[in-house]
Amino acid sequence: MSGTKSETIVPFYHKTYIFGLQAFIRNTFNVWAGNGSCVEVIWKNFKDIILEGIKCYVPQKILNKIPYPEYYNKEIKRLMVKVRKMYNKRKFW
Repeated sequence: MSGTKSETIVPFYHKTYIFGLQAFIRNTFNVWAGNGSCVEVIWKNFKDIILEGIKCYVPQKILNKIPYPEYYNKEIKRLMVKVRKMYNKRKFW
């Protein structure tokens, strides 16, 4: 086996704790609105607050992707997909 695992973080926006996120944004709004006079600084502060709120109140899942071994070529991968499709078709039919 070769390579390292690649991880993808997937947020579940439909499971967001909306009331907590609203309260967080309301509490930090005064700090955000008061800091900076330049549009770029205000935008950066806003973006930081939103990203922090997403990190705290939106659940996330880490998906691990196990890469194919390096000796699998395009033809072998295509055959694996074909077999998987046929298996699923037979299993759910």
